[in-house]
Amino acid sequence: MTEAQNQPPKTPFDQPPADGGLRQLKSAQTLVTVATVAGPVSLLIGGVVLSGVGVVCALMALVKVRRVLAEGVAPGLSVYASRIRRSAVLSTLVCALALTLNAIALASVMPALIQAIQTGDLSSLYETYNLPQGSGAGSGSAPKDPSTSIWG
Repeated sequence: MTEAQNQPPKTPFDQPPADGGLRQLKSAQTLVTVATVAGPVSLLIGGVVLSGVGVVCALMALVKVRRVLAEGVAPGLSVYASRIRRSAVLSTLVCALALTLNAIALASVMPALIQAIQTGDLSSLYETYNLPQGSGAGSGSAPKDPSTSIWG
């Protein structure tokens, strides 16, 4: 008998796994990370576009994970895929909430901003939102005492 004939039979677990599923899961993990960061950051800075990008990334990750799970993966990767899916669902919810809140804030500010731009009077924004009008830089008024000016 030759050496090749004495080998044990090959099983599906002996063959190297197709790394297409693992590659898709890593890509989905990257998308979930982007969405996880984009949602809270967009709430802090008020970015409708950023929260929209987060929603799109989270939904793309969900689609990728579902596709990988539908094709069938190794038992170790199925646990990894389910964790990514759970993170993607949570990120989708957070980014959708951020998008909703940012859109409401933008819709409430937009009429006053458009009016201020059309009239050229930006001081109306201070009056609309009860902000104090200071004499600092960018307030549109000159300082009362020239000796206190940084311009001399």
